[in-house]
Order: sequence, then C-alpha cells, then structure tokens
Amino acid sequence: MDYLKTLERDISGGPAANSSIEPLSRRMYDAIAPVVDRIEKGKPPTEAPRAVVDDAVGLTDPTPSKSTAKS
Repeated sequence: MDYLKTLERDISGGPAANSSIEPLSRRMYDAIAPVVDRIEKGKPPTEAPRAVVDDAVGLTDPTPSKSTAKS
C-alpha cells in the first residue's frame, strides 16, 4: 500500500510529486491497483495475485547516454 501511495503522489502533481517519473508511475499504478482491489479481506486468494507490467516501456524523454549521444 505504501508503494501505491507513492505512485499516486507522483501522478497527482502534489507538492511532493516527482513529475519526471509521472508516466512510469502512472503505468505502474494502473497495473498494480486493480490487482490489489480484487483482494478480499479475510478471504485467501485461490492463487497468488499477479500484476503484469510491460517492461519494454521506458521514460518518455530519456537523456541519451554518452555512448549513444552524437557529437
């Protein structure tokens, strides 16, 4: 829950938000929150909850490394 709160803060634009990671935080939150919402208190799940995140996605505006930057 602490992680979801941190992600929510990043996507909300509040005073403690980190706008540079907002797109990644939104993707993580959108993947994890529905899985957590399906967990019912006091009722053990029949299988382990699983969230899938597309790891091929990076930040929307990455800074090129020295090895890929053109001179």
